[in-house]
Amino acid sequence: MYKIALTAAFIGALAGCTTVAPGDYNVYRIGFAESSSSADCFGEFGEDPNQELDETDFLASSAFALYRVADVYYMDFGNRAISGTKDGSEFRFSGETIDIDFFGGDSENRIEDREELTVTFTVSGASIIGRQVSESTTTCTGADCDDSQNRSCTGTADFFGSEVKDVDLNWGLDDNSF
Repeated sequence: MYKIALTAAFIGALAGCTTVAPGDYNVYRIGFAESSSSADCFGEFGEDPNQELDETDFLASSAFALYRVADVYYMDFGNRAISGTKDGSEFRFSGETIDIDFFGGDSENRIEDREELTVTFTVSGASIIGRQVSESTTTCTGADCDDSQNRSCTGTADFFGSEVKDVDLNWGLDDNSF
């Protein structure tokens, strides 16, 4: 009886732990619940009245590969990957893009678009549950700028899914998708 209880406890402890050794990968299929956006995403006129009461029960679906190089984990969407960390069964990934454009024939006038993506999730056995937060900010600096060009938006979407067993990644050479 003692051995059975100890074995069951050991198997239970392993079920909540995801191990991805360097050179290996896990593939997850996930569904996103309807996303929400902060009020500042809609500008001075607010959300489009033709959309603010819309609802759906459909989930947006996606897949990603989780792999590891040394102590850094990567969440690969097929055309982009972001790096992250693991603490127990919890993962945290983030990436940022900054695009700067100059305008008006003057190097002092510029628009900076910044996008940050943060994904956190927990793995329990083959199940996964998490949240994606996308923050975008546009900032205009220079004499030709006005406040209407400065804006920010935060979008949040919860997701859940499952590890897909016995799958091989098939990378295309022209579109980087699997």
